[in-house]
Amino acid sequence: MKSVPLQNEFIVSKNYEALTEDAVKRILEASQKAIEKRGSFHLALAAGMNSRGVYAAMANNTYREEFDWAHIHFYWIDERWVPADSSKSHYGLAAEVLLTRIDIPIENIHPIRTNVDTPEDSAKWYGESLQNHVGGEGLVPRLDMILLELGSDGQVASLYPDHEALFEKEKFAVTVSSSVFDEKRITVTFPVINHARQVLFLVSGREKSEVLERVLEGEFKEEGLPAQLVCPPHGTVTWIVESSAAARA
Repeated sequence: MKSVPLQNEFIVSKNYEALTEDAVKRILEASQKAIEKRGSFHLALAAGMNSRGVYAAMANNTYREEFDWAHIHFYWIDERWVPADSSKSHYGLAAEVLLTRIDIPIENIHPIRTNVDTPEDSAKWYGESLQNHVGGEGLVPRLDMILLELGSDGQVASLYPDHEALFEKEKFAVTVSSSVFDEKRITVTFPVINHARQVLFLVSGREKSEVLERVLEGEFKEEGLPAQLVCPPHGTVTWIVESSAAARA
């Protein structure tokens, strides 16, 4: 196994339930430290099976009262161009299993809008929103933590192999179209991802073992494996990987 870069931490969880538990503990610890140090915790949410399990665990009886929801802010790393109440909505997933089950101020929830005229309008607005909340004039937004899932093609957020959005340097959110999916999407870009204090990858399933091996141990492919571009120079990357997905890494 090739050594993992120093800013990376690689945790193998024995099963899916352990993965969700390990992730929630990391999120809770990071939130407590951020609130103590800076007064708030800014977390960007992903979408997927692993994320769903983590959000459900955050809202369960074991952890719900441990989080200081009044000082936690939620953002999204990407969104489909669908209504918020659609079953395909990334915001809708988090609302169903987390947001409606906790006591959090509405002003602490910052979804990607899909009720504006165009996806391009949404991306422009969200980039500005990120800058206003966790950046500042002329500054790259800095989130405390970003959750990511690993796609079977090495995708992260809605940043797909060989797509021009991989190389966006100025905009903090852009629209993405692809033959891989039906709806346009809005995604944050690598300047935001790589300016986070912490990135937390959630990976499960034997079917992810091959792509995980390529990301961590294979040849660097700037266009072909977007997950290899996740490398915050002033942050940390933690991989929480269920044991079957870690079989080849």
